[in-house]
Order: sequence, then C-alpha cells, then structure tokens
Amino acid sequence: YREGLRSLKSKRFQKLLNCVLDLERKINNNHLDIEFVVDTDLKIYLLQVRNISTVSKWTIDNKILDKKIKNDKKHLIKHFKKKNQILAQMSDWNPAEIIGKNPKKLSSSIYSNLVTNKSWAIAREKMGYSKILNKKLMNLYSGKPYIDVRKSFFSFLPERVTIKDKNKIVDFWIEKLKKSPFLYDKVEFEVAVTAYDFEIKKKLNSYLPNKISSKIKKKLEFLYKDIFIKNINKSNDVSLDEISKKIDYLSLLQKKFSIKKSRKKNKESVKLILKNCKQYGIIPFAQAARHGFVAKGLIDSLVNKKVLSQKRSIELQKVVNTVTSIFLEDINLVIKKKMTKSFFFKKYGHLRPGAYDITSKNYREMKNTFFEKSFLSKKYKFKLNIKEINKFNVLLTKEKFDLDYETLINYIIRSIELREFSKFVFSKSIDDIFKLLIKNIPNRLKNKEIISYFSINEILTDKANFKLYLKRKNEYENNLKIFLPEVIKDSSAYDVIPYMFNVPNFITNNRVTGKVLNLSNRFKNSLENKIILIENADPGFDWIFTKKIKGFATQFGGSNSHMAIRAAELNIPAVIGCGQKKFDELKNSSEIEIDCLNKKTIILK
Repeated sequence: YREGLRSLKSKRFQKLLNCVLDLERKINNNHLDIEFVVDTDLKIYLLQVRNISTVSKWTIDNKILDKKIKNDKKHLIKHFKKKNQILAQMSDWNPAEIIGKNPKKLSSSIYSNLVTNKSWAIAREKMGYSKILNKKLMNLYSGKPYIDVRKSFFSFLPERVTIKDKNKIVDFWIEKLKKSPFLYDKVEFEVAVTAYDFEIKKKLNSYLPNKISSKIKKKLEFLYKDIFIKNINKSNDVSLDEISKKIDYLSLLQKKFSIKKSRKKNKESVKLILKNCKQYGIIPFAQAARHGFVAKGLIDSLVNKKVLSQKRSIELQKVVNTVTSIFLEDINLVIKKKMTKSFFFKKYGHLRPGAYDITSKNYREMKNTFFEKSFLSKKYKFKLNIKEINKFNVLLTKEKFDLDYETLINYIIRSIELREFSKFVFSKSIDDIFKLLIKNIPNRLKNKEIISYFSINEILTDKANFKLYLKRKNEYENNLKIFLPEVIKDSSAYDVIPYMFNVPNFITNNRVTGKVLNLSNRFKNSLENKIILIENADPGFDWIFTKKIKGFATQFGGSNSHMAIRAAELNIPAVIGCGQKKFDELKNSSEIEIDCLNKKTIILK
C-alpha cells in the first residue's frame, strides 16, 4: 500500500521502492510498468520503463479506498492493543474454507450466529476444555473473516490448568505461529497440543515452553488422557452415541418443516430452526469434529509408534464410509431405477457448493448434474494382522488403557463418519432457513443476489431495504479491492501483504497427470479425466465425485478437512490447502502432475 511503505521490513524492497518513488517524481507519473534488476549488493539497475496503457480503464477510486482502509485499520489496531495477538483464516473453524475469503453479509451472519459467536466454545467446555468468557471467535476486517487464534488456543487447554500456566503456554504457541505462519492451517498437529494421542509425552516436551515444569507437563498428560477416556464413555453426554442421538433428533425436527402463509410465523420458524440447529446440530457436530481430530491424531501417532505403516494407515482411512459413499451408491440406484429421483432429492437436495451461500444452487436446482453415468464404488476392508495386533496390545497395556484394539479402531472409523454425517444433517437446517428468508423478504427484494447482502437479523427485523442493499453492495465491491494476508501478526497487515508459502497436505500415495479445470459455482466444462481446482470446498462439492475426475487441489483446507477425508475415503489423489500463491499458479496452468507420495505438484504446461 502506497501509504504503508514504513511498514516494510525487507531492505531489498525498501531500497527498490524508494527508487520507484524517485523515478515517479522524476518523470511525474505514478502509473509505470518497470523492468529492473537487483544485484547481490542491493544495487538497482533500471532496464526499461513505460506507461501502463490500461490506466484509463481502471475503476478504483483511490480517495474512497484510502478513507476506507484508514477506517478499517482502526479496528485492527484496536485488536492488537490486547496482549500477544494473532489472527488467521484457517486456524480454527476455517472460515476462509467454509464461507470464503470475501463472504457476503448473509453468509457471515448465519455462520457467526450458528457457530462462531458461542456454539464452538460451548461444545468444547462440555468436553472438559477451558471455559471462554467472551466467546466471539471470528471477526471481519474489510469483510474478510479471521479467527482470534489466542482465544482458540485457550479453548484447547483442559479447564483444570491454572490461568497463569495457560497464558505461558498460549504465548509460546502464538510466538511459534508468528515465526512459522505457514502452519496456520495445521495448528492442531504442529503448533499446539489439543488432545490425547500415543505421542502426547513427546508433544508436551516439544510444544511447550521450557519454563513449564515437568510436574505441569505430567498434569497436562493426565488431563488430556482423562478428557479422552471420559469422552469415549458411552454414557457421557459428548460420547459418539449421545452425539448420534442428538443429530438423529434434529433430523426428526427437520421433517416437521413447513412454510407458513404468515410472515410472522415464518420469522418465528427461522428463530426456532436456528435454536434447534445450534442445540442438536452445530454443538454435537463440533463435538463429533473434536472426536474426528482425536481420531486423526491417534492414526498419526500409531504410524509414528510403528504400530501401523503409512500404507496401512491409508488403507484404514479408505474403510471410512461417510455420507459421500452412500450418496454415490444412491446415484447408482437411481440410474438402475431402484430409487426414484424425487426420493434422492428429498434426501440430498439441500446440499449446495457453499452451504452458507444463498446464491449457490442446491442439488435440487442441479438436477441434471448427477445421473450421467454410474459410479463404480469400491468396498475396502481393513483387518489387523497378527503382528499389528501384538503391537497394539503392547501399546495399550503400556498406556494402561481399559479397551481393546478393535474398540479403538471402531472409534477412529466411527468418529470420522459421524463428523461427516452430522455436517450433512445440520446443513439441511441452513437450506430451510434460506427458503423461509426468501418468503419473508419484500417482493421488491425477492432476489437471492439482493438477499445475500443483508444480515439474517436485518431480514428478521424488517430492516432490509433497497437503499441498504446498494450500500452493502458498494461496501462488498470495495472490500474485494482490498487484499489482506492469510495470517495477521500485527496492524501492518493493511500496508504489506506477503504471499505465504503454504505447506500443502497430500492425500493418498497416488500419482496422476491431467488437464486442469478451475471450478466455480457456474461450471460448464466437462470434469471427466480432469484435475479439478476448488478454492474452498465443503460437503456441497461432493457432486464432483460423480464425475470421473483424476484428482483435485484446493486453496484452503487442512489434513483433516472435509475434502481430505473424501480423498482418503475414495482413494483420489489430492492437494489440500496449497495456499494462494500456488493455487494462482495452478489456475494459470493447463496441465499438472500431482505426486502425493513425494509431496510434489508439478506444472507441466
């Protein structure tokens, strides 16, 4: 940002941009295309300079944006006045992946209402983690969603740890993330200790500051293990069995859904759906997701402990039978005329690519997308051999666990399956909310694109009007013109926006070469035999697996994200969370190779 040159830390860029300013002054022109060389002594050589010919077509009003940036930056400065802060788009509840980098007002307001205002913290408290007083987890800066990572880190520590020790540990984790911001989507596995696994002693020694005594580390080990043992107990309110009951109850409540003639009654229905969705959908899902992260940690630690090989851990994850596998089997039944299309869309019609985006078509509106050809579904089996069983028994005896290897394997598989199923169920409530909002909006505004610019509260309180729509649309378009980094370490984020070199997550050990197709909500090209690029993917993108795709890559996502689980389950090579720089390079290519075994993405053309 031209007004933020003082925030530059790089001597190379400081010197280069000072030369640019000097050049602009000399020729009295700020719109220049410059070719230059910088040598190892930071001496700058100007090769050539020319006018930027497209300036006349630029639509950016610098005065308006300058004013907006100064105003927006004040909120960021206020946040960083608090002790040792860091913000990130993918460190917890992954808003960039779920609602996008630049969500519209309706998307962000529903996500905040359902998830990040309170539900996320309530779910963790019930599992034995720290109580968070101010529970608001997500804030928007120039319309872009960011997670308060300090708050998130606190919520991963057991409640029975002292505040003094919590602060020491959280400060250490924040400093670690500031030094290695590329770990922002891997904090649960490479920055913080958030749950019990078979390597917890090693993690506590590596991931905690030296000033934390061995006595505190021992206490933490006990507390994390205690949380795990209590939470897998069938009678516990947050066990898989109890979570499953709540999700099933939400499914029953959803069957009673209907649109009333009275706008007042429809408003009351929206409020009731929000309440029920939080209580029986989001909070249980958050707990199932926590079990899912525990399961992933257990798998990784079993590999590191050499109880399972890497190959066998991949085979174990292929056995997972989520709603996607059932979805693909049901498509085959429709093609074979063993299931009606109406029944199929009654079951899956609520899904949409972008669960919180009212403008995205749901599956009912994509009727011609699914039934082109049958999908060959493979049934994978996983059975431990004698050698693996012996290793399991030795490990479980050493850890003093009162459970056998079969119970543990079943827990791992079921945790991942329930997490995905609960997400599938609660997303139907969001679709029902959209139906009611469309009915509740005045006729002049009855357009999904217009509705998307209002918050849910504005619609329910009759504050939505055309003037507000125009104002919000203008704000949104200006927000799109402002770039911010994926991780914000201080208030200079509006001045210097570094590209981050992400460390992607490679799923499966497969290798594939193919032509690239960048996928948007409005797709026209055939997906068959292509490597698909998706900026941010949620369960609504499961339709891509009905096509014979070779592989896929996403800009956002972690090793345990929805699409990572799908890739492992269906044995499809994937690059999850490759970051903006690499994703932009892939979008500009026509053919690539994904080599998951060697963790490489190679641009061929």
